[in-house]
Amino acid sequence: MAIRTTQYHNIGKLNKLVTVQAYSNLSDGMGGFTTTWADDGTIWCDIIPISGSQRLQYGDLNTDISHRITARYNANLNTEKRLSFQSRNFTLKVVLNKGEDNTFMEFLASEES
Repeated sequence: MAIRTTQYHNIGKLNKLVTVQAYSNLSDGMGGFTTTWADDGTIWCDIIPISGSQRLQYGDLNTDISHRITARYNANLNTEKRLSFQSRNFTLKVVLNKGEDNTFMEFLASEES
């Protein structure tokens, strides 16, 4: 029997229930539509603010990465979704499959103002 290992062992840190949101087009009643965010489920996450030195490390991404978020693997999560937690919204800039074993994901995100 093979033992599955992962780089993120402490599942207890996934203690924030976060809403996943996706773009949704709503009809405006006049032939057009309005783009808005619609809830697309919930997941448990660990949300960690990124320090100044880590921001320099991610500087090549040419974006303002403010948080590192970890969750269980979910193939439906990508950079076209966002995460919402306690009236705070996080735009997903980078989605990583930690350990490449489909167990945990890490998101580099920027908090929307």
